[in-house]
Amino acid sequence: MVMQSEIIHSIKSHIDQCGIDIPFPTTTVQKVASAEASIGMPLPLLLRELLIDVGNGGFGPGYGIIGVDVGYHSDLSDIAGTYQQVCEGWSECGDTWPTGVLPFCEFGSNIFACDTNDTSGDVLISTDSTIVPTTYDLERFFQTWIKGADILAVLPRPPRPDIINPFLNRPDN
Repeated sequence: MVMQSEIIHSIKSHIDQCGIDIPFPTTTVQKVASAEASIGMPLPLLLRELLIDVGNGGFGPGYGIIGVDVGYHSDLSDIAGTYQQVCEGWSECGDTWPTGVLPFCEFGSNIFACDTNDTSGDVLISTDSTIVPTTYDLERFFQTWIKGADILAVLPRPPRPDIINPFLNRPDN
């Protein structure tokens, strides 16, 4: 396991080397605590430190990590509002959002990276109706981003329909 300060240093170095713009300045411990109170659970320590020491969201994989208060908002809201809206959305569909699972990074099209908020620190990928486990913990999630690998490669690909080539009258390969 990489030490917290090492992964934050790696993220900062990656941001500097790639010239990534940090669109929202860092936030405060008090604003993070307010978001945690609204959500009803603590943010993962690494995410908390990134918001306080690097920037209030909008950087990282996909569209970026979701900030607190006036930081980066997903298509739904800040991190507290996103959590509440995802829970409500699943409830409206007759399902229950898993306890302790926090959407923290947005990829668009209602796809989020979520932290399990337990000691394992596992990251899940959620879509409209599915939660897919990954091989990442939060540190490995950011290390994968730094390496430039496709974080969403863990999602199952829909089967390709058999398309009949009209000229050959057989499926296209």
